[in-house]
This record gives sequence, C-alpha cells and structure tokens, in this order.
Amino acid sequence: MKSKIIMTSMVGLAFAMPAFAAPSKTSETFPQNGQMQEDTKYIGQATETNLHSYEGPVTATANYTDTPYTVTAGNYLPMSSETVAQCTSGNYCPGINGTVNYSTSANQGLTACPGGYGASDLGASENTQCYRTCDSANIGSTITSTPGIAHADGMAGNDYYGTGTDTCYPTSCVAGWHLNPGAPDLATIIGNTEATGSGYRSNDGNNNSNESQYGITQNGEFVVDYGNKGRIQGYSGCSTDGVNNPWYDQSGYTFEGDHFRNALSSNTGDYCWCRLGGYTPLNGTMQSLSTPWVFYDIQEGEEPEVNGCAVECARLCKNVLMSDFSDQLAFRTALFNSIQSTPSCDANVISITWDGADQTDIDANNAASVTYGGDINTPKKAVHVPGKTFVGWTFDTPSGN
Repeated sequence: MKSKIIMTSMVGLAFAMPAFAAPSKTSETFPQNGQMQEDTKYIGQATETNLHSYEGPVTATANYTDTPYTVTAGNYLPMSSETVAQCTSGNYCPGINGTVNYSTSANQGLTACPGGYGASDLGASENTQCYRTCDSANIGSTITSTPGIAHADGMAGNDYYGTGTDTCYPTSCVAGWHLNPGAPDLATIIGNTEATGSGYRSNDGNNNSNESQYGITQNGEFVVDYGNKGRIQGYSGCSTDGVNNPWYDQSGYTFEGDHFRNALSSNTGDYCWCRLGGYTPLNGTMQSLSTPWVFYDIQEGEEPEVNGCAVECARLCKNVLMSDFSDQLAFRTALFNSIQSTPSCDANVISITWDGADQTDIDANNAASVTYGGDINTPKKAVHVPGKTFVGWTFDTPSGN
C-alpha cells in the first residue's frame, strides 16, 4: 500500500510540472556589443567569454535608450504618455523642433492660450487661434471701429488673439440702427437648379424680354427665375476693364483675382460684367444683395454674330445663370460665392413728409428720406403762402413722447 501511494504522488507531480518552450529565434553568434535580443537562443554561446564567468551565478542587465518622439504643429506629447496627441482646447501647440523624450512631469509642446483668450479649437497650432466670445464688454472700445458691428447692442462669434481673424457679428443693434441678417446662401438654396424663366433689358435700352412680368425698369437689369427656389435680380455692365477670359482658361473656368471688381472704371466698353442686386424667395419679398462685378466675356461687335456689349451683355448675364452646363455653373458658383453674407447693423432709413413743399422740390434735393445719423436735406423751396413768410420746417414730436 505504501508503494502505491508513492507512485500516485509521482504521477501527480508529473502532471503539475510546467511545460517549457524554446525561443522562437536562434543565432549561432553572440552580439559583438553584448546586447542579447528578446526571445532568442544563442547556440553554443554560453562561454566564459560571453558570460564573464566559469561558475556563476551571473546577472543579465536590461539596457535601454530613450525613444525619440516627433511633435508636429497642432499636437503635443502628454505627460506619462508614449503617444503624441492632438492639441487640447484652451491651448495651442506650435510643434517642437527636433525630437523629445518621454516625461513623467510635463506636457511637451502644449502652451496655454494668452490671458483673456482662454478658448481654442482642437488642434490649434498658433496663439492667433486662441479666442474669446465676442461681446461689447470684452471687445471694449474696438467695437466702434469694427466694420459691421460698430452699432451692435449684442454680438456673437469669436474675437481672436493678436492678428487672428475675428468672426464677430451683431445679433441686435442700438436705437436708430437695424439688424441686417446678411445675404441668403444662394449656393445652397439654388445650387445647380436650372432656371424656368428670365427677363432683361439691354444696356442701351433697345432690347428686352419679359420686362413687365419681372418688374424690370432699368437698362442693363436682368432677372433669372428658378421656380420654387426663388429668383435673382442683377445688373450687367459694359466697361473698358478687360481681363483674361476664364472661358478659354485651361485650368477649368477658374474665376479669381481680377475677374472680380468692386467697381468698374467706365460704363461703356466691350467687356461684359455681371453682378447681383437681390434675391426673392418664392412668394416672398426681395432681399438686397451686394456682390462685386464678375467678368463674363468680351463683346466687341465686330464679328457678324456679335452685336456688341451694350446690346448683348444683359442677355448673356441672365443666360449664363440659367443653364446647368458645367462651364456655366462655374460662373454661377463664382457669382454666388462672392455674396457678402455677414450680418451687420445698418442705419435706419427714415422717410420724411414735407408739409408745404412740392414733390418736385423734394426730389430736386433728394429730401424724401434720411439715413439715421446722416445728413438732412431740405426741399429746394417751400410753397409760397399768400400773406405769409416762410421761417423754416420743424419735426413734429410723436404723441406720447
């Protein structure tokens, strides 16, 4: 019985012993620098030359070198991390020249935004990308010199540090001024929609189409109707201002640089330009637009099929905006993308009823209305009342004031 117990114990010990595996790599030479690599069998290399001992025990010391980390702009190496990360909000990360090592005590390449400008978007790489919320309290006196928000009562957007481009815009205006919400996004509203109708009057006033239908009253005016997407109204201009024609540009109908002009130097010439003046939603009222002139083409009137800019320009401007062909859509895109859409505070235009003045005398001095904060023009003369001497006009005080 005793021998059986011993045998059973031996079997149990056999099953309890761990299984050993050989390294997955082998080498018949020992490293010249003595640095043995992981998971490697060095065949026949257990010699005194390599072990520095005939009897042992010996110690194998692990050797390490610092891992270099490259930190590019918009990123940093967080403390106690081996992974470069995107710059966090409230900071900017200009990048680090050369490389850095792992650190347990500091974030490397991460700089807090300047005082008062404690916000930034993820991945900011410069201090000019740090910002604060726009409002009259933190902008201070600079609000009075900032176009579009000089008369703002409330604001939104961001005020960026230093030379960063501000995105401040008004949400309400002081008394005497009203909020202009900015132009509609025609590139989204109309997009590539093909027009359903149009009208125009030529620059010389001698040619027209659908004038009464679309309320066209001025020479060079045109309207393009996109059905339920609304309609646009604009103007054509003939000028001596000539530029390279984008229709023959091998870059693919690219409108840029001198293809846009805020003003034309002349109002006659062979070069045809187009701009927008308004957008009317379906069953809505017209919203004024402001765009630069965009160059369309040259109309010299010397070739048999061309009648000259004064005759053709308005028709061509509306035609190019009607089509959904790719080359003509390039022109539409250039024109729609040139629309200024930032909200602004605009002065109220106040109409004036002049008692004791004929309309012709009011019109002669452009006295029918006044822009708040601007000049007041009085009529050219007052109506003569027998037995009376005119001494001047006074504005009535509204009842309740």
